Amino acid sequence: MKRLFSSGTQQTGLLALVYFIFGVLLCFFATSILITATRILGGCLILYGALQLYLFFSGRQSGQANGTRLAAGAATVIFGGIFLFSPESLISIFPVAGAIILIVNSLVQIQKAFQLRDYGCEGWSMTLMLALVLLAAGAVILLRPVQTASFILQIVGISLMAEAIMMFWSQHEIGKYMPRDGRDS
Repeated sequence: MKRLFSSGTQQTGLLALVYFIFGVLLCFFATSILITATRILGGCLILYGALQLYLFFSGRQSGQANGTRLAAGAATVIFGGIFLFSPESLISIFPVAGAIILIVNSLVQIQKAFQLRDYGCEGWSMTLMLALVLLAAGAVILLRPVQTASFILQIVGISLMAEAIMMFWSQHEIGKYMPRDGRDS
């Protein structure tokens, strides 16, 4: 049994340290990480689009030009430029889409709450309150999409740090209660 736990001690400690470092980075530098990752994606898109345009123009002389390659290359360069020079635009797309879905769903839930009231159901007020809270959350996300994405990354960072602490603690506890004489128990 000792071999089972001792073989992964160093790996567990290293993994916990990596979790903690990534957690700290996500917690304190979430917006910077999002913007940097978006800019890197934009640069990669520009390079891919430029390659497609090069292949189109070089294939034109040999008669192997493909209109799809031209369209894909031009579109990829344009989107890559947007991501590179305006990273907030990509970062805000996903929270805005989520906020719209949340708002529409909460409006439907408000309607259902009033239907429940009309049918005499006692729990309609709880449904209404929850729907109003979700409506407010959707409005906040819609008005501040980049900050919302950053906040979500901070929550992930905190979770990673908590996981790392739990891994260190469990490794400590295993080491404390594991037999030291080398015999399996």
